[in-house]
Amino acid sequence: KMAALLFEENKIKDALSLFAEVIFIDLSGVGNGFNPEYDIDFDNFFPYENSMVTIPPGIISDLVDCQNKLEYSDAELKMALFERMEKLKMPFHPFTVEECVQIVIFERDQNIEALHKIYSEAGRRFKKNYHK
Repeated sequence: KMAALLFEENKIKDALSLFAEVIFIDLSGVGNGFNPEYDIDFDNFFPYENSMVTIPPGIISDLVDCQNKLEYSDAELKMALFERMEKLKMPFHPFTVEECVQIVIFERDQNIEALHKIYSEAGRRFKKNYHK
């Protein structure tokens, strides 16, 4: 809601920054009361079609509005998202910052095949690093 308010006030770069934060947090799978002992569950994150860590369509739409208003190319949008996301820290994240940025673009473009690939790669890494 804060990002939408900033957008309405024509503070588009600030709105884009907040949308990047929301997306990064949504893709982390970390919620209130997060406990890594119990809340890191492969089946909640992978594969893509069953994942609870996705971006709500409304946020993608808002992000597109920001991109259009700022007249950003895809490269500029990716850079803005990356620069904001790389500053954020979560106790756990199944995706790299680069993957988060790619997921945004692939969600926007509805490139399901590419999303499956990213989630599969992240899933393999997850199993190697976290899955018991």
